Amino acid sequence: MIDELEQGRDVVVIDVGPASADIMLAAMAVSDVVIIPANAKTNDLEQAYEAAQGAKGLRKPHAVLLSRVKSSERVSVGIAREFFEAHEVPVMQTVVPDLVVYSDAFGRGAVNPGVYVQVLDELEGVRNGVKA
Repeated sequence: MIDELEQGRDVVVIDVGPASADIMLAAMAVSDVVIIPANAKTNDLEQAYEAAQGAKGLRKPHAVLLSRVKSSERVSVGIAREFFEAHEVPVMQTVVPDLVVYSDAFGRGAVNPGVYVQVLDELEGVRNGVKA
C-alpha cells in the first residue's frame, strides 16, 4: 500500500496520532524520517520519549517537534528540551505555538503557513541525520 502511495510523490506523510505502539512502529518501519510531535506536558514528553526509542530501535532518523505550546508554557519548553537532551533524543529548534486560529479554520485550510515553513526547513537536516 505504501509503495502505491509513493508513486509520483516526493513526500508521503503518515499521521498516526496517539495510536497503539504496534501501529506507530509499523508506520515508522516504512518511514524515511520520523517526526514526533509533543507538547510540553509531562505525559506527552513520556509518550514522545517512548516513540523516539521506537524510532531509534528501527534506526530511523527522528526528532521531537514541540507543538501546541501556549505562550505561558515557554519555561516548560526549556524543561522539555533538557529532558530530551538528557536522554539523547533530538529536538527540533522550531516550536509550533498553540494556533487557535488554525484550529478554528479546520476544513478551510490555513491562509498563512507561518511556523510550518520553519519546520519544513528543518526536516531535511533531520532526514540526513543532522542534529536538530
